[in-house]
Order: sequence, then C-alpha cells, then structure tokens
Amino acid sequence: MKTHSIKGESMLNTTRREMGEDNLMLQFATEIARSHHERWDGEGYPNQLAGEAIPLEARIVAICDVFDALICVRPYKKAWSVEEALAHLQAQSGKHFDPKLVDCFIRILPEILDIRRRYSN
Repeated sequence: MKTHSIKGESMLNTTRREMGEDNLMLQFATEIARSHHERWDGEGYPNQLAGEAIPLEARIVAICDVFDALICVRPYKKAWSVEEALAHLQAQSGKHFDPKLVDCFIRILPEILDIRRRYSN
C-alpha cells in the first residue's frame, strides 16, 4: 500500500518526460501522487513531510480523498454519513490535515455535495 504513491509519481514522471516537462497539470498530478499520504503532523509517507512542506495540492487532495473514501461504500466497509465524515476531518485537523484547509472544506461543503450529486452514477 505505501508504495503506490512513489509508483504513481514514477509513472507520471515518465509521462511528463514524453509530453514535456512544462505541462503544469502533470506537474501538479506528480506532486499529488507522491505526497497525498503525507500528514500535517509529519507521520505520513513516503517522506514524513510536515505542515507547509507538503505541497498545497497534495494537502487539498488528502482531505478530499479521505472524505470520499469515508462517505462511499467499499467492499470492506459501509459508507459513513456526511456528518460522521466531517467529525473525522475535524478530529484530524492539525494532525492528519492542514487545519486551514479543513475549515475551507467545511465552508464549501454544500458545493462539494452538489457536485457529488450531479456526477454520481
């Protein structure tokens, strides 16, 4: 499990070399692939980055990734309610997640849920 971030980065770096290093979307995607499992408190992987040393785009995706994983059914678990998922994000604010970004996520939650409704199935 902990190798997927490095493998994703490697695959995207190969694509960047083929398409041109200056592709901004691929640069962001590469940073996200590598760093989306880093934690605000430095306990994440693969490099145990902490705080603002974690690329902003990876800090944003980390919150979205966990929220989505929690509210969706998985083969190994039932979906959590939005309220339960929000409580988890708030409990992990300053530990797993950037506290300022958790606050931003909560502020725009109605828009996020609207997008989810529009594009689900």
